[in-house]
Amino acid sequence: RGGRETSAASQYSTELHGEVYGPFAEIRKDLDYAWHPNYTRQRQAWQDGLIRGLLANAVPKEHPWVVFTCGAMGAGKGHVMNWLSRHADFPLEHMVCIDPDKFKIAMPEWHGYVEHNLEDAGTMCHRESGLLQELAQEVALRSGCHTWIDGSLSDHRWYSEVFSDLRARFPRYRIAILHVHCTPDTVYERAERRGRETGRFVPEDLLRRSIAETRESMRLLGPLADFVAEVENESDPPWITISEERPRACARPGAAEQPLPAWFPSSACGKCIALQGPLLDFVTKVNSQLEAPWIKVRCCGKKQKKQLARTAVREQLVGG
Repeated sequence: RGGRETSAASQYSTELHGEVYGPFAEIRKDLDYAWHPNYTRQRQAWQDGLIRGLLANAVPKEHPWVVFTCGAMGAGKGHVMNWLSRHADFPLEHMVCIDPDKFKIAMPEWHGYVEHNLEDAGTMCHRESGLLQELAQEVALRSGCHTWIDGSLSDHRWYSEVFSDLRARFPRYRIAILHVHCTPDTVYERAERRGRETGRFVPEDLLRRSIAETRESMRLLGPLADFVAEVENESDPPWITISEERPRACARPGAAEQPLPAWFPSSACGKCIALQGPLLDFVTKVNSQLEAPWIKVRCCGKKQKKQLARTAVREQLVGG
């Protein structure tokens, strides 16, 4: 999978870094080559195929969202997103889902690394999975699709620049952060179990630092987003402890601010907390970009339907 090594020059040069190929060649030229190596033509073609597959079910939207999950490995970010998909109809199947860990598992070398050096397998794929994330993110944003970026969001300085770049180059996009957290002991236990199952090990000291860094990132990056949610994932179901939107930035352009429907509950159990206030409003806004006029949710074990009005918040519950 190799190619030329990284160089002291971060800006792309054919002489220093070799040729780039394929449909994403221009994006590859903008990568930081002081960090990323260039890859062989065959490997670039494999990477391109992986990225194209991510966009297979995604459709460009007029007012797309980019959703960043934030939290340490073992916090259960993927579990929470799948839970939202099942219980609040969060449209994962219509989003570009970018998960660096899944890139690692897809690599042809992965099983060999796991077989011969289980604890270091993830580290050995880390740099290429980071390149794939950067490429996939840029391709998704240029296409105007809803995008979910599954990561820790621990480097708040880097992501503050990412957010600024998003606002400048992709002003149609709105930014959401879902911070998924649980107790440190639960993080360590889950990370150890997942490492044994998948080969993606993370040292405990790194996990401890990640827990603190993601908490700090949420404090600093939250005000830069259009929507934020705190999700406690200590047990099943997850519990949404805080959800907040900034109406000026979050509302669909040209749409008047509307009151919440009369049927909104003042309190709810864990499984129907997704029906409440800003979180439902956020999911509704994302789904309003899709063709299907219905959202199906499960509240307290009962199926319910809500019909989405396209021009106003005129929603009805229909018994399920």
